[in-house]
Amino acid sequence: DNDLIETVYIPIKDRETVCVSSQVGCKFHCAFCASGQAGFFRNLTAGEIISQVLLARDLSPKKKISNIVFMGIGEPFDNYPSLLRAIRMLNAPEMLNIGARKITVSTCGLIPKIKLFSYDKVMRKISFFF
Repeated sequence: DNDLIETVYIPIKDRETVCVSSQVGCKFHCAFCASGQAGFFRNLTAGEIISQVLLARDLSPKKKISNIVFMGIGEPFDNYPSLLRAIRMLNAPEMLNIGARKITVSTCGLIPKIKLFSYDKVMRKISFFF
């Protein structure tokens, strides 16, 4: 649809990390972040989120991804259903099998969604930043 997001591949020593976006733009206009400067356009689907990881994996020298950080464009908890679907797919042994402790979600602090996230058995193992 010609909307732009960012995906960043970060190779550091023994880790192959991908920083993924969860939205096109952002509603929150945090002072420390440039994501909201152009406004909010739409949520990404779980498939679009996973596609970022697969593309980074395919372009990486080792053809492997070990860590995922949701710190790209958008507030991940504002796109909660797609975030959960994507994390479950990234974590599933029959999919990418990325350990829950290797997935990080960065948030500006949507407390109701953080609480909901913390009740999920798989999601409890995932770290998040405020």
